[in-house]
Amino acid sequence: MIPFILLLGTALGTILVSSMAGYTLLRGKMRIFKFLLPVIIALYIIPMETIMLPLLYQSIKMGLLDTFIIQIIPLIASPIYIFLFYQFMKEVPPSLYEAADIEGVSFWGIYRYIYMPMNTSAIATVAILQGMDSWNQYFWPLLVTQTERVRPLSIAVASFSQVGTIYWDRLMAASVLMMLPVLVFFLLFQKFFIASIASSAVKG
Repeated sequence: MIPFILLLGTALGTILVSSMAGYTLLRGKMRIFKFLLPVIIALYIIPMETIMLPLLYQSIKMGLLDTFIIQIIPLIASPIYIFLFYQFMKEVPPSLYEAADIEGVSFWGIYRYIYMPMNTSAIATVAILQGMDSWNQYFWPLLVTQTERVRPLSIAVASFSQVGTIYWDRLMAASVLMMLPVLVFFLLFQKFFIASIASSAVKG
């Protein structure tokens, strides 16, 4: 149950935060938003390992160690997914936004009722990629968790490989079982994932 909580929490959080950020960068009224996109893209070159120690320090200060939330929050604001949503939302005809704005629909109402329903391919792509990344997380959960109550499945699988002894039969069986949910997750959303790849290939 723990891995599914982490997977769903990370995937849903990433979809929400990244789509809202991408939409704001595209349709936000403040001029600074036009200059923030290159900055956000540049943040992608910073590896997670370089900020793990500061994140760990803040986690200890805030008392979030050994919780689900500390395994989810650092992963949900990814520059690459913000850029992906920005690119897909850019393909929505501006006339739809303008018409809804004239009709009095709020800024976030347009996001909810127009932009999100028209970008299901982007949503599925982010759900699959971030879900797989969350499912395979090992080093960060190992740093911020202390008990099996909140540890993901990847750490449990690694426990079959101990110093001096490797239980190959258990390790292989656990690896296959760990792979199955991700495979099912991909099969459920593959239609939208393939559609997003096809559409991105023909964008000018």
